[in-house]
Amino acid sequence: MRSFISRIFGVIAAVKFPKFIQNFINRKYVEFFKIDMSEFDPPQSYASLNALFTRRLLRPREIAADERAFISPSDGVIFESGTCADLRAFSVKGCEYSLSELLGRTFTASESGGAVKNLDDGAVTTNGSGEAGTGCAKDAGTWMKFRAAQAKIMDGESGATYAASGVRAKIYSDESGVSRETSTIGARSSENTKGVNLSYANIYLSPRDYHHYHAPCDLSVTEALYIPADLYSVAKKFLLKIPNLYAKNERVILKCKMPNGGILWMVFVGALNVGKMKFDFDARIQTNACASRAEALYEYENLNFKKGDHLGNFELGSTIVLVAQSEFLKFETPTDTSVKFGQKIAEFNEISQNSI
Repeated sequence: MRSFISRIFGVIAAVKFPKFIQNFINRKYVEFFKIDMSEFDPPQSYASLNALFTRRLLRPREIAADERAFISPSDGVIFESGTCADLRAFSVKGCEYSLSELLGRTFTASESGGAVKNLDDGAVTTNGSGEAGTGCAKDAGTWMKFRAAQAKIMDGESGATYAASGVRAKIYSDESGVSRETSTIGARSSENTKGVNLSYANIYLSPRDYHHYHAPCDLSVTEALYIPADLYSVAKKFLLKIPNLYAKNERVILKCKMPNGGILWMVFVGALNVGKMKFDFDARIQTNACASRAEALYEYENLNFKKGDHLGNFELGSTIVLVAQSEFLKFETPTDTSVKFGQKIAEFNEISQNSI
């Protein structure tokens, strides 16, 4: 029902009313949410409410130039950040969520430093305790694999397209009708996760915020995983009521390689009334769509971005969860800190000589 409501809201928000009515709607929206429009075109410039939601900056933001600086990918409020214990993180103070469930995977030892299993194969490694999880069976649905020699990538700012070679994709289609929670593709490892070292930050974007997201550092995107799910509100009062909420919502997870060789996961969490999440580099990633509710995994080669590059946008406020290997990057921003895209929120422990 929440997914349906969100789709309907998206349709209504895209309607272009007569100009005098649209101007009134836009003005009231800006007043109600107390939006600072100083960096944007005036409210009457937008032909629909969705155009106002997805407004672009008039001028590029200054971003932290220090090569060790990791910047906020968006505007918003950091609800919580820190280093997790046993793959448990906090959405808000006192409310935990599972990073394994959020990311739709367990971890390889090189990814997390602990006992782990790769989502894409049946091999299991342990940390010496002798405990192990089960392999990931691929017979609870159909795997369809295809390759594309080239894919057209659109630059979010200029609108220009360029070719990215070696783009690959795996699409998982659960034709058996088995739900996400019971399908073996999402099997959870029962192994000991002691020693797993990950750092995280939760950035909440309210309806008043700039809804676009950017590369927080030089990075290479290696995977995009789409997980269809529910669309609860991600406002703080709902995080306090609903355990593990981030892992219950629809989301897109980008797995990225950072300049210092570490792994970064950027999790774009859907929410009530968030009609779509868009990604400039791959139009196949379709969120909250009527046609398909299948989990999809896309793998990329040579898909590189510079710090500050435009990646895509939400069509209303939501949440971005950043997860990194803590030996390379630690998030230690105080709770409820307001941040802007381009602002430094962390610092790399080291920078590899092999830049991306």
